[in-house]
Amino acid sequence: ARVGEWATYPPNSCDRKIGCKKFNLLGESDVESALIDGINDLMGDIGGAFNRFRSEGKLDSFYSERLPGVLGKLEKFLPGDSAKGALVGQKLSMADLALFTRLNNLDHEKVASVLEGVPKLKAVHAEVGGNERIKKWLAERPVTPL
Repeated sequence: ARVGEWATYPPNSCDRKIGCKKFNLLGESDVESALIDGINDLMGDIGGAFNRFRSEGKLDSFYSERLPGVLGKLEKFLPGDSAKGALVGQKLSMADLALFTRLNNLDHEKVASVLEGVPKLKAVHAEVGGNERIKKWLAERPVTPL
């Protein structure tokens, strides 16, 4: 991807961060920004784990052990007020979008079961999924092979 006439950057994470910065989704402080980055990275790790388990034919283990384990650790790490619908800070951030997107791209029924054990993450997932603009996008987005 190009910025201006000369600079290039890796498209995935930089595109996302540029958009999130524009819409103030990277936190209110350096600490919040670092936490958001960490959660975003963790969501990428979950995607990598899913792909490994799928290629090994072990998706049942992914949903019964790996995903609950990782999300359980994240749940314990979060402050108590995360149940209000934001993983970091008091408003929507890239971390919330990353959590929703990652989990929304997995088996919905199995994810719903896992979320029963992590009420803070369940609340954030529901908050993001209930956003009218996000619901509209999910209903109208183009179908792609991925």
